[in-house]
Amino acid sequence: GQNFSKAFDITFLDKNKKKQHVWQTSWGLSTRSIGIMLAIHGDDKGLVLPPKVASTQVVIVPIIFEKEREKVLKKAREIKNKLKG
Repeated sequence: GQNFSKAFDITFLDKNKKKQHVWQTSWGLSTRSIGIMLAIHGDDKGLVLPPKVASTQVVIVPIIFEKEREKVLKKAREIKNKLKG
């Protein structure tokens, strides 16, 4: 449309030397779009992307104490395999 060209007075001279506002498309991702996404897909802890958008949906973070390292890592792998299954 011509919303931005009229607001910012972006013009050209047509073949009859008459000043015209340009017609343009707007393909940019604005901060409003990002704000809406955060408002819709956020919670008290932050952004929660829908599964169709998020390539990684679960992150397993093993908390390792040296004496139990292998036990904790084994359990983390078991959980990973269950989730993949």
